[in-house]
Amino acid sequence: MQGTTHDTRSGAAPAIGRLLPGERTELDLGPARLLVLRPPGPPARPGVRWSAAAPGTAQTWQVVLASGGPLTLSGGHDAVRLAPGELALWAPPDTAPAMTVRGTPSARAVAVCLPCRTVPAPARVACSLTARPLPSSGGAGALLSDLIEGLATQAALVEARQALWLGSAVVDLTVALLSGVADLGDPARSRSRQATLLDEIKTYVDLRLANPELAPLGIARAHHISLRYVHHLFQQDKQTVRGYIRERRLEHCRADLLSPGLATESVGRIMGRWGFRDAAVFGRAFKRAYGLSPAEYRRRGARAPR
Repeated sequence: MQGTTHDTRSGAAPAIGRLLPGERTELDLGPARLLVLRPPGPPARPGVRWSAAAPGTAQTWQVVLASGGPLTLSGGHDAVRLAPGELALWAPPDTAPAMTVRGTPSARAVAVCLPCRTVPAPARVACSLTARPLPSSGGAGALLSDLIEGLATQAALVEARQALWLGSAVVDLTVALLSGVADLGDPARSRSRQATLLDEIKTYVDLRLANPELAPLGIARAHHISLRYVHHLFQQDKQTVRGYIRERRLEHCRADLLSPGLATESVGRIMGRWGFRDAAVFGRAFKRAYGLSPAEYRRRGARAPR
């Protein structure tokens, strides 16, 4: 399955392997969205400039790459001029004015839209970074610039199953770049935001333990964050994502095995109710956790005084 791009002027999907001329092309990258803004209509006369509003939604950052020619990003009293290959950051519309792109006929703007929760920067930092060129000649900036340019060029060839991984790479490189150019806020506040997000994810997991397809990738998509960031949050809590899911499933199975009201229910039915599909895998995991097989644990629990 190919990644989907759309020409907003015609509403048609482009042919595989190329981007159609037009004002805007989009590529969904899971935790990020790629927008390619180009001069509208047929090629303009030399020297004629064009402009376009770069769509952004509340709580969405935009990292913009100038490609093919110089660009000017403006909004309110903010403005920044970018040479080809340079990057700039624009804060969410609820924090900064909406952004307009102006450029020469040969230029295009490649904007990556990132949900704010993927970028650990408070509002004051967002304002300080808006309309400022970001270093792109080396390090994380050069890597991010190359990746964004490559995605814009190869958008029609990106497979859907690859898009999430590429989006995660864009998010990670953006955070790496921003961490080098600004103080991303009070470490204690950052830890508090991470703890809150981790609690949200754990609640999400606990409500879906019965689903055997529950996995880190789906959790990342549901919370609009990168897969790597999901793993990072659990590592900070000295856990793994799959380890937490398994632990919570086993806890529910153990409680059901000891419940007098479920004494006639089979072990297989109990394990299936909490997302285990393989009896052997379940039996080994249960014994590692509690020292006994599920059946023996139930027998001993039934004999124990209440």
